[in-house]
Amino acid sequence: MKCIYCGCIDSKVVDSRQNEDGTSIRRRRECISCGKRFTTYETVENTPILVIKKESTLILMTVRFFY
Repeated sequence: MKCIYCGCIDSKVVDSRQNEDGTSIRRRRECISCGKRFTTYETVENTPILVIKKESTLILMTVRFFY
């Protein structure tokens, strides 16, 4: 994770907690270079998978395609 203070790309996770409703994770990070701490929030993105067929048509992939 890139440090917001010095721009260094190396950091370590000091603390990690799930938020109350369980939709994201809060992480406290410490920069290896400057030693300053910052917080990041991580959430899952649900991006649909689209397949482009030979005929240039789009098909939305769902779980039923795998079974």
